[in-house]
Amino acid sequence: MLRQNIASHWADLQTVLALVLINFFEAALGFVTRVKIANVLGRADFGLFSYGLALAGYATVIVHFGLDRTLVRDLIHAPAQTGRIVAASIILRAGLFLGLSTAMLLWKAFGSATGDFTWGVLLLVFGGSMIALDLRAVYDSWGRMIRHAVYYILSKSVFLAFVWLVIILLPASLSIFWIGFFTLASAMVYLFLQYAWALPRIDFSHTSAKLVTEARHLAGENAAIWVSTIAGLVVVTANQILLKIMGGKEALGIYGAAWVLVSLATLFLAQISRLGTPASARITQPDIRRRDRVKFLVKYSVVALVSVFPISIASILFPTAIVKMFYAPEYASAIPVLQILGVYLGVYSTAMVPAQYVVACRREWHYLFNVLCGGIANVSLCFFLIPRYTATGAALALLVSHSLTMCLNYATAAVITIRAER
Repeated sequence: MLRQNIASHWADLQTVLALVLINFFEAALGFVTRVKIANVLGRADFGLFSYGLALAGYATVIVHFGLDRTLVRDLIHAPAQTGRIVAASIILRAGLFLGLSTAMLLWKAFGSATGDFTWGVLLLVFGGSMIALDLRAVYDSWGRMIRHAVYYILSKSVFLAFVWLVIILLPASLSIFWIGFFTLASAMVYLFLQYAWALPRIDFSHTSAKLVTEARHLAGENAAIWVSTIAGLVVVTANQILLKIMGGKEALGIYGAAWVLVSLATLFLAQISRLGTPASARITQPDIRRRDRVKFLVKYSVVALVSVFPISIASILFPTAIVKMFYAPEYASAIPVLQILGVYLGVYSTAMVPAQYVVACRREWHYLFNVLCGGIANVSLCFFLIPRYTATGAALALLVSHSLTMCLNYATAAVITIRAER
């Protein structure tokens, strides 16, 4: 039975292994680099860096407009419409990027001339939101995930090379401004590599001349999922924004230090998710039996949990040793935060399974309700826990709210599957 399962999923297994190997080197270097940045900048500036990344996360979600959740599904369900869908998605995201960039520049010029919204933070937001213009969904729907992963690691290598040159040659010059500048440069390389290969291979001959109208139509179709992704981001990152406001930059720096270790695991999980997104789109087509859907959900959940299990267990059982190994003594307060985030990793890994499944079933409004519940819970818990426990309270709020969203999504997936044809 085991041999048959391996044989039937050998192509997927090869893709996962290739993606993991490709990303392993980048993950190791990225982890070491982030730790080095934390130790060089100190808690306060690293907290500001984490604040910039949190804002960049919101900007990225705004520009994506939910297409990161639905575009693979649409391309798989309607392959003959690839040119039209891709063109409309690029126009929609480009318009959002330009509008958001203009708004941020105006805010910087007239509304936030001083304070924590520095040029470095602004560049981090620019770089993060520019990544949302990518063609990852096209590569995933074509089964070209490995090629896309190579482009990703090449662009990340640009960032890492610049940062380490500064660290080695002029360590005192390392600042959030230069980190933001290097982030923006690597995002440009990332987009150039993708567009140069993919666009000539897309048939745009049947694309309508009314692309702006089609972009608006696409926006209408994705409005619910867009609000859902913003609410989902609130579940994950609102606690960081509120932690900075209520606890200060140093408290956020402590949280950010623990989050670096967690993000190492989520990077590997992201590679499994890339296979899971098109697989969820295929398994939710009308002719798929209920039994096959259940098997898919169970297998996918187990694989996702196993993928983060080593880092999750290590964070739970040995947080003191891990923090002392990588960070300066000023980050000792990150120990309980890391322990809580270790538990969160297990929740996060399995939570992505029903989320992808519900979206693939086109139950965007159900998904919106579920993540709104989690987002409201996260913000409410933050106001209660952060004043009392600072960074530890922010981690607890994240764990509880994400667990709630996960349970709601699993319940929704169960109802959908029960109602599916036998």
